[in-house]
Amino acid sequence: MPKRCLSRVLTAVAAAALAGVVTTSAVVAAEAKLTIGGTGGALGGMQLLAEAFEATHPDVKVEVLPSLGSGGGIKAVLAGAIDLSVSARGLKDKERAAGAIDRPYARTAVILVTGESAGLEQISGGALADVFVGATGTWPNGTPVRLVLRQKSESDIGFLRKFAKGMDGAVDAAYERDGLLIATNDQQNADYLEKLPGSVGVSTEAQILSEGRRLRIVGVDKPAPNVADVERGAYPHVKTFRFVTKLGAPEKTTAFIAFVRSPEGQEILRNSGHQPVD
Repeated sequence: MPKRCLSRVLTAVAAAALAGVVTTSAVVAAEAKLTIGGTGGALGGMQLLAEAFEATHPDVKVEVLPSLGSGGGIKAVLAGAIDLSVSARGLKDKERAAGAIDRPYARTAVILVTGESAGLEQISGGALADVFVGATGTWPNGTPVRLVLRQKSESDIGFLRKFAKGMDGAVDAAYERDGLLIATNDQQNADYLEKLPGSVGVSTEAQILSEGRRLRIVGVDKPAPNVADVERGAYPHVKTFRFVTKLGAPEKTTAFIAFVRSPEGQEILRNSGHQPVD
């Protein structure tokens, strides 16, 4: 082949290769990334929603981070480190002043849970108080009781104190006992409860169902609650999850929030222990 023709061929090949690189770069650049973080109890639900959202929005990749806590997630949103936070509390005045906005998207039951080996479906308030003060050391089936606590300031502990008459003092007594595990976040709490035979502690229906945890929801003085009970106001121990963004959130963030509020998103929430909130 003459040198001039060969040169033309090589030039054409190089141009085609360059065009391919440019096209590939454009595709990569076109894929947006949406980062979500915040309270651990809401992250399982976010992961389920993220997978469904990506199926209909292939141009957006959603990353759900490990637990940051409600406060940590809000700080991360304000700092621009994440796009969307999920919070189990409302905003403080200083957070609103810094440009954060929030809106509820779901409610969930705060519930008593045990490991499967405890063999428990329901317990009386008095018997539960005895478990926390240490007066009862085994479950009816003979399995030793293993109590798992959260930090005293954790909101779920506040709910636990109201589960039954006498529980406020029983919870205080539990913190005075030696050798009990105290979980620092929602995922560690669920891990402890799953791994310890005869475990008992507090969690939320949303986390247990959305993460597929091998734990049993136990009713206190009545059958265990479900989403329908929360929806009709028949269960009093309920927390609200909120989306937190900055003013002027980008389209990828608003698109995800809109998906959560769509019929498909609402169904995913209901099936994973959440009562959707308009």
